[in-house]
Amino acid sequence: MLNSFFDLLFPPVCHGCEQPLVVGEKFLCLSCVLELPKTNSHLHGNKLRLGLPVSNAFAMLKYFKEGRVQQLLHALKYEQAEELAVHLGRLYGKELEESGFSNQWDIIIPVPLHWRRFLWRGYNQSYRFAEGLSESLGIETKEGILVRGRYTQVQAKRKGTGERLKNIKGAFVVKAPQKVAGKKILLVDDVVTTGATIDACIRPLLDAGAKEVSLACIAATTFD
Repeated sequence: MLNSFFDLLFPPVCHGCEQPLVVGEKFLCLSCVLELPKTNSHLHGNKLRLGLPVSNAFAMLKYFKEGRVQQLLHALKYEQAEELAVHLGRLYGKELEESGFSNQWDIIIPVPLHWRRFLWRGYNQSYRFAEGLSESLGIETKEGILVRGRYTQVQAKRKGTGERLKNIKGAFVVKAPQKVAGKKILLVDDVVTTGATIDACIRPLLDAGAKEVSLACIAATTFD
């Protein structure tokens, strides 16, 4: 009753277009759900132009500046919209499950945040997205296996790929190699641009004995 009263006074708005939601809509209005620029990369194989040693690389959405997707990502990082991340994970996980990927991986590992950034934000949006994927795919999400060993500057502030690679090199460490040895891993991030962060995560996982690593993210700029 209190929630209904609060919603009456402050009706929830769509995270994509900021218009009020109607009954039956959750986090996103129907218009945004239909108009979000999906990549459908999971239907066409590895279509992200990353040049990384991944078995598959999937993105839910195409990333464009000044669009709905940028608004969603801003909400995830700066507006405490962590339940939106879970919701997106459930939606995309359902798409992957319907395309036959429910048995493709052994564990899901989110790209970790450094503890300083975690304390500032209060949650890891990649982990929350991974939780949604886990619910739909029936694959366990594991934290604490891949950790960020040192603090790095925000990648978005780095202009070129070379500068981003230098900034992130050696930032990730596998704390429990026995938990990834021989495993097929789905690595999860929120947004992928140059692929520098993903590259820095994949290398230690493969060095620790992972059988293969695939990628799933909410949005990416490097798509066909």
